[in-house]
Amino acid sequence: MLNAARERRLAQAPVANGRDGDSTQSPGHVKRTFVVSAEDNALIEQIAARAASYTGSQQLGRNSHKRAFDLACTLLTECHRLCRPLALKQMAEASADQIRGDLTTLRQHFDMGGCTLPHTVNLRFEARFWQEKS
Repeated sequence: MLNAARERRLAQAPVANGRDGDSTQSPGHVKRTFVVSAEDNALIEQIAARAASYTGSQQLGRNSHKRAFDLACTLLTECHRLCRPLALKQMAEASADQIRGDLTTLRQHFDMGGCTLPHTVNLRFEARFWQEKS
């Protein structure tokens, strides 16, 4: 009985940052498409390859390098797709230390289950910081 009432309330409650979060966002917010373009995917793979090559995991072996590459791809894709858009072109041109800084922040704070990042956490390559002034 209590579980049914709880499930009904959860189904009616708006989700702030999840997949159904568009209904509660401000009118000026860009609607997320939940799809990563082929160009964005290529940039994400390029960024992940650079980050994985500078982690020192090549000395440990191929499996560690592949694991670092896969983790970087997953974190960047899910953050860009569901949480906060990233300035991927600027990130691809940045130094490896700056890329690793954002990846470390994502690894520590990004909730993969809820696809959320705390509001107090800012990434260096968030798209809102790199928008052109008009």
